[in-house]
Amino acid sequence: MRLIDADALKDAFKNKEGNDFTAFHFYEAIDKAPTIEPDRPHGEWIQTYESVDGRGADRYKCSFCNHEINIYYKPYRFCPNCGAKMRKEGDEK
Repeated sequence: MRLIDADALKDAFKNKEGNDFTAFHFYEAIDKAPTIEPDRPHGEWIQTYESVDGRGADRYKCSFCNHEINIYYKPYRFCPNCGAKMRKEGDEK
């Protein structure tokens, strides 16, 4: 895998021959491509409250920024507050 500059790629297509329909699909594909952020911090969810009946929300906090959230099913892959990528159970630190 390699990181690319999506804006530079779009600029490269601007001066190529072709119709606007083709260019639109290239731009759309570039915009929908996943963004890779190698320097994103990593954290993990720390459970601070477990619902008594199993049907309510459990409470977790981010180990990176200490932001707490209610989670009804399974924890998010990223912290909605700081954007830290969360490790899965069993991942090495």
